[in-house]
Amino acid sequence: MKFTVTAGAFANALALATLLGDDRRVKKNQALEAVHLTLDGASVKISANVLDHAVELTVSAVVEEGGTLALSGARLAALAGGFPSKAEITIQADGPTARVACDRSHFRLPAMAVENLPARPTLAEENGRVELAREEAIALFARPLFAASAEQTRYYLCGVQLHDVDDGLVAVATDGHRLACVTIPGAAGLSADHRVIVPTIAVKLITRLLTDNKTIEIVRLARSKTLFAVEGTGFRFVSKLIDGTYPDYRRLIPRPSGSFAIVDRRELARALDRIAAVVDPQSEAMRLVGLRWSDGESALHLCIPGWPDLADDVLDAEVASTGKVAVQILHLAEIVAEIEGERIHIDTNGNGGPVLVTDPDDPDVLMLQMPCAWPFENATAA
Repeated sequence: MKFTVTAGAFANALALATLLGDDRRVKKNQALEAVHLTLDGASVKISANVLDHAVELTVSAVVEEGGTLALSGARLAALAGGFPSKAEITIQADGPTARVACDRSHFRLPAMAVENLPARPTLAEENGRVELAREEAIALFARPLFAASAEQTRYYLCGVQLHDVDDGLVAVATDGHRLACVTIPGAAGLSADHRVIVPTIAVKLITRLLTDNKTIEIVRLARSKTLFAVEGTGFRFVSKLIDGTYPDYRRLIPRPSGSFAIVDRRELARALDRIAAVVDPQSEAMRLVGLRWSDGESALHLCIPGWPDLADDVLDAEVASTGKVAVQILHLAEIVAEIEGERIHIDTNGNGGPVLVTDPDDPDVLMLQMPCAWPFENATAA
């Protein structure tokens, strides 16, 4: 095997491939930590496989002699990343080692037996497939992820679920405190059940693959009973699905109550920052923000529930009826950050049910935030 590649493109691909090996368990296993280099026509395919996830990236190359080679992913990535991005690197198999040359510099890395690498996972029988534009795929994976649970006892919530609703593909994530739901209209065909749960680590890797490669135009998603695949120009990623059934989240989504406030999203984000600056970080009870509005006053009031003298931040708003709700500042701030429109619509029925947060100009994005108890207002500021 012998080939020549541009250092920058090769280093970037290796950096993505070795993201799979960023785990203590993987780093201790040479076969899992390795990258597999395979020459194919005028390109080199870089594969990494850690059993739960596998990725294959394609980089243009000048091939002098075909073949295959397995090397330490971390060491090869570090070496390639140390060259100028426009430099050319030549890699050649040489018995138990690989020679790496760039200009007048020469290096050797130990090779490992390719037959010791784990078998690459493949979808034996596809149960669903769909194609999306790159921007749609990024939104599908990246936008709801913040709401995914990190609690391993509820492992089936530790990821993003994908399923068809009517003619659209929906991505949903929840940790029981907040819920995020993103719909791509006209993209049904991937899953009619609630068992396509893509693990959080896989979602992060997919998002990175899609955002780093701007040449991708179309992204293909496919699933089998146990595996999920994402494929686009220059890459293919396969992950095991979480073995579980996602709960029926749709029964949690309340109907609009008629009591709402519509406010400028950026102004609300800045107001939440101001409220967060005032609260005592040592007091768990003060990690809340109170939202109040009343019919007849075109304003949304933000305060610290239980400490009415500490803050009253007033924003211009379009309101209906009367509303009062307390939520965690951090959770609401994360939701506001994922709303991309200029305005944000907050709806609460006031009976302890979820707070409905939407974008008035984008019906395909829906967020829920569970309310908190409003502390007694007879407390005094320290």
